[in-house]
Amino acid sequence: MLQSWLWDCGLKLEPEDPGDDVTVSSQGGDWLLDQRLNVGWELLKFGAGLQESAVQYVPPDLLQTWMRLETEGAHPDADEEFLLRLAAVQENRRKVIVQKLDKAAVVLMPVYCSEHWTLVVVQKVGDEVLVEYRDSLQTASEESWQAAAKALKVLKGWELPRRCNTAAQPPGSALCGAFVLSWMEQVCRKLCLNEPACSMGWPNAALWSARTWTVSKMLKKEQDKQIAEAKALQLKNEAIRKKQKAVDEKNLKKQEQLEKIKGKVEASAKESWLKVPAGKPCLENLSKEGQLDVADKENTGQGSCSRCRWGDVGCLNCSGAKALKYWLKKEGFYDEF
Repeated sequence: MLQSWLWDCGLKLEPEDPGDDVTVSSQGGDWLLDQRLNVGWELLKFGAGLQESAVQYVPPDLLQTWMRLETEGAHPDADEEFLLRLAAVQENRRKVIVQKLDKAAVVLMPVYCSEHWTLVVVQKVGDEVLVEYRDSLQTASEESWQAAAKALKVLKGWELPRRCNTAAQPPGSALCGAFVLSWMEQVCRKLCLNEPACSMGWPNAALWSARTWTVSKMLKKEQDKQIAEAKALQLKNEAIRKKQKAVDEKNLKKQEQLEKIKGKVEASAKESWLKVPAGKPCLENLSKEGQLDVADKENTGQGSCSRCRWGDVGCLNCSGAKALKYWLKKEGFYDEF
């Protein structure tokens, strides 16, 4: 389960993984990051058994990336090719967010602006769309509201009302993320599980501060374990590759040595074959006179003399083979003459 949460929240699973490192939140729940809101949503979805058909969650990192590019635009030094690719990516982000807004009866959309978390809740009742906005500051952030209102207007053409909550975080605290998670749970209990609106009591940050701290510690431990296992596997595979490389190099060297030996053997055999031993009974070892006589008989042609013309046996006057045998015996290559 924890591994799937790491994956779903875009957190690192391997040493070279581009995902984020898990950072353990403070026990007080201050300054929650988007990864903790994502993990909080996974915990809420798992604990309450929520189905995507009933409630959708817009990941804040996706929304922030889309909003930032819409507001600030691309880098002025970007070339045309990069701008075209960026436009395609931005359009894909917009489609994903719109799909989530259209898909379910309840949509939770945390919005981060000016280092402050707020929450947009979209509820569909028949053909009617109800939008709520929650801000935990004592005095609502105008900048956060404008950013959320602009995003909702551009994405769906919907108007964003002012905040509907009266509960607020303590002055000077940074518990806005924990309040957003608390409101998300409250909305899910009321609209998806049909519990009373007051089933959780007055909104406060303590519960989700403790949850995010506990879960982030568990995820950090799981991430460290996954990365350690991935490193160990990487080292093992590297050792196997090095060993195999050494074996391949050894086999190649051995093959090269065998090729050299084979070449030497073949050369030696060829040389031995071409070289006629001194004592070998053959034409090459006959005297010059014997070689000329045998060659003469070969040229005459077997059975061409007057003595042998009616047969094909040949004699010493017309048979090269018989002449060769004669001279070999004559010059002592055979014991018998």
